[in-house]
Amino acid sequence: MTVLIAWPDLFPVTHAGSVRGMAFTKAATELGLSPIIVTPKVSSSTSETTERTDAITIPLYDSYAERLPPPFPVLLLPFTIARLRTVAVKGRVRAIVSSTPGLFLPLESLFVAKLCGAPFFLDVRDSWALEEKSHTGALRNRIKLWLEGILCRRASKIWTVTESLAELIAESHGLSSERVQVVPNGADLSVFHPSDNEKKYDLIFLGAPSSYEDPGRALEAFLGLSSARPALRVLWLGWERGVLDDSAIRILEHLVSSGILELRSRVLNSEVPSLLAQARVGVVSLCGEDVYRTAIGAKVYEYLASGLPLACLGPPGASEVRRLVDSCGVGFYATSPERFALLAAEILAKPEKLEGLRKRCVDVSKRFDRREICQQALQDFVVPYLKQGTGA
Repeated sequence: MTVLIAWPDLFPVTHAGSVRGMAFTKAATELGLSPIIVTPKVSSSTSETTERTDAITIPLYDSYAERLPPPFPVLLLPFTIARLRTVAVKGRVRAIVSSTPGLFLPLESLFVAKLCGAPFFLDVRDSWALEEKSHTGALRNRIKLWLEGILCRRASKIWTVTESLAELIAESHGLSSERVQVVPNGADLSVFHPSDNEKKYDLIFLGAPSSYEDPGRALEAFLGLSSARPALRVLWLGWERGVLDDSAIRILEHLVSSGILELRSRVLNSEVPSLLAQARVGVVSLCGEDVYRTAIGAKVYEYLASGLPLACLGPPGASEVRRLVDSCGVGFYATSPERFALLAAEILAKPEKLEGLRKRCVDVSKRFDRREICQQALQDFVVPYLKQGTGA
């Protein structure tokens, strides 16, 4: 039983989407589904990483979109679909799995699934309702949302990472709740686990300074915390040039020049555990856009598995992150930088409280073993379709 996993931006494995794709690939292998991994050939892919995983990189829509203006990549879809179909036919593929937020690789995969008579499974990590906040062009966003609807309505099953995202997808595209299942991100517990290493950093922040993370408020919170804790050390891992206002830039420059904040660019996911082992608390920051309340980043689960309590800064009201923190008792959720600084200072100043939270985080993380989550999803949703085809 061969499954085609067509995953966007799979290499290098430095972000949540590629980590999730590799997790599904490993789970499929462990279940004996003989996965064929395909990812578009783009400039960020490296031959070293693809060779190690036996992944196939071929020119598809995304390959042309990075170097050709519209509408040329769309006009090439018949050729890219045929190219992907050749891989599927040669591999005798029986099912196809693909993922968002990019929509054209899932579209190519859907066409190939229909041509091959195979079920199509869609993994929705981020709805386009979230993505359009950072993408310009009203017409472009309407087209992408329409395209997402087509994919969701044609998919045999849809997976999302949270309950509220599943509700958003079902409501946006007129789907029954049974069509959309929750498959959380989780963390690889064989890689992410607590460590007794010496702690170099009080706080660690994983991720780029995107508008979704509201980096200006996070920096303001760090500044406030440094007043209560002069020896504060913070690592921002995944830093890249972002859009900061003048006030945030001044705070950033002060924190860096004072030795409080260390900025590091994105690293391979395999290098993240050793850096988490050097920190006491993991930071989560969310902006006030309502649509982002549906999200829980993969880093949240990696913090938990590493025994790092969650220090969260976000808008008032309900959200997936707040629900997790409040229901599981794995840290705090603050709605202002001042409150964040106060609560973080309290935790960092009380070793016994920090140790209690650390143990609680590790216990909770056992519910979110990425390996088990991905295996269960394939076992529950993909394998039954394959058995139907064999008469088993």
